Amino acid sequence: MKLREMLPSECHILISEQRVARLGCCRDNQPYVVPIYYVQAEGQIFGYSMPGRKIEFMRSNPLVCVEIEHYTDQHRWKCVVIEGRYREFHNEAEKKYAWSILNVYNDWWEPGALDLGADEKPPGYLPIFFAISMDKVTGREALVS
Repeated sequence: MKLREMLPSECHILISEQRVARLGCCRDNQPYVVPIYYVQAEGQIFGYSMPGRKIEFMRSNPLVCVEIEHYTDQHRWKCVVIEGRYREFHNEAEKKYAWSILNVYNDWWEPGALDLGADEKPPGYLPIFFAISMDKVTGREALVS
């Protein structure tokens, strides 16, 4: 097996081809890693979440890391690591804009029946839309020698 650094263009292709990533965040010296669905657009990673631990961590410390991979087998894989900053969308125009980016795929959301345009919202409805900047992007690829 041979490892090689990926070119920036190759990293961005992998980012745009995948939809699931691992998000790393940290609060009070405690790291936390969780899978997320995402869409890459405008040089950012766009995501959606309901309230929970990852949102609490990112609000506390907006510096995050995202790992995206494509695994063929143990000798052939690609992995991209993104270092960036979490930004939460607060006003309705920003949320609708993020929703329009995520809505490129019809199954981007997990909590059923989410429709930002609906007049009635289920109890406890608190969607959180966010973006992660792609300040530093690096990648490696494993090849069969």
